This record gives sequence, structure tokens and C-alpha cells, in this order.
Amino acid sequence: MAQTHELTITYSNGQQYRANAELPNECPICHTKIQPYMIRSNAPIYKYEAQIVLQCNSDDCESFFIAYYNYEKEADIGLSGREHINVINLPYKKLKPVLVKEREFSDNINEISLNFISIYNEALEADNMELEQITGAGYRKALEFLIKDYAKSTTDEDEHENIEKLFASQVIQNYIEDERIKDMASRALWLGNDETHYLRKWIDKDITDLKSLIDLTIHWIEIEKETQQYKEDM
Repeated sequence: MAQTHELTITYSNGQQYRANAELPNECPICHTKIQPYMIRSNAPIYKYEAQIVLQCNSDDCESFFIAYYNYEKEADIGLSGREHINVINLPYKKLKPVLVKEREFSDNINEISLNFISIYNEALEADNMELEQITGAGYRKALEFLIKDYAKSTTDEDEHENIEKLFASQVIQNYIEDERIKDMASRALWLGNDETHYLRKWIDKDITDLKSLIDLTIHWIEIEKETQQYKEDM
């Protein structure tokens, strides 16, 4: 059963109601399962957003964070002159701050491009912060590093400078042989370009599709790398 804290919410007309606010069971900083300490709560009039300051009870963390709760406006909850109305289990809408748990990648991707991993995780942090206008551009940049570094890993060193100078689309067409990688990387690049251009071409696709296509590109790169390793070993 979820841990709760009782809030008393006062409206501008002086009426109040009680809400049992659900507390998070995972720390947004260390991502450990917790039963947080309640430090302070506040439900300011007019804002319709309650806040609870909490502290992680993990000895390795003990960080403070805030849980935010949206509640209904006075006209919406049918106040009828009673002093209190009980509302059960008001869920939290967001937590701040949140330390994003970085995505881990396979040894093959680590060997191909540490820059891709670094940029991808920065984009992931922007994604988590709902910075919609820059998140897609971050994933697009990460994709370009993955494409070019992968192409460099499959070619002789005297080709590397040319790969670095070419557009990512040219690298895909000229230096990537595996059709599955080529198909997924191309489509990921199309959606990535939409995230950086004034007008969108693929209006029925979004960042979720972009991330899925990057994942598919990674998947086929890993399959190709593992296949090549077994061919060399045996």
C-alpha cells in the first residue's frame, strides 16, 4: 500500500478539504526504493498545486526533493458548505529535482562511440525535463556521431577524414553496407532532421519514433558486430 500524507487544502472562500496525498516510493535522485521522510507541505491558495518537501531515507543519499500535486478548482469539487471534504489518494504529478539515470549501452557501442553515449544521455536528460524544443536536436546529434563513428569502425583510417566531413546521409549511403542498418539509420535521420528544421516533413511522427529508430539502428549495429566477431573467431 502506498505511503500517504494528509494535506489540508484551503480555498479562497475559506473552505477546506483534506486530501491523502500519495508519496513516491522511489527517490528521483538515487532511484532507490524508499519510504521518504515528510519535511513540510504547502497548498497555496489560487495555485491549485500542493507541494510536499520530502527526504530520501536511503543512508547513501538522504537528498531532499519536492512532490507536486494538482487539485481541483473550487467550482469543480462541489463544495456544499461543509468544512471538510475527504479526498482519498491524490497522486503526485511530478517530482523535482530529478537526476536522470543514464542509459547503459553494450560493449560494442562503447567501443564504437563514447561520444554518442555522452550526447544521447544529455538528450535523455533534456527529454526527462520536458525540454521539447531541444531534446530532438540532441538525439539527432547523437545519431550523427553513432553513424559516423560506426562507419569509421568499418573502414580504413585513410577514409576517416572524409567520413567526418560528409553529411550523415552521405555516410549512410556510401559507407554503410548492411541494409538493415542503412534503412533504420536513414529513417532515424529523417526524423532527426525534422527536429532541427523550421518545417516538419513527417508530421505524424515524433520524438518517440525517433528514439525507436535509433534503438533499431543500435540493434542492427550490434547484430552486425557480433556476427562479424564470430566469423573472425571461427
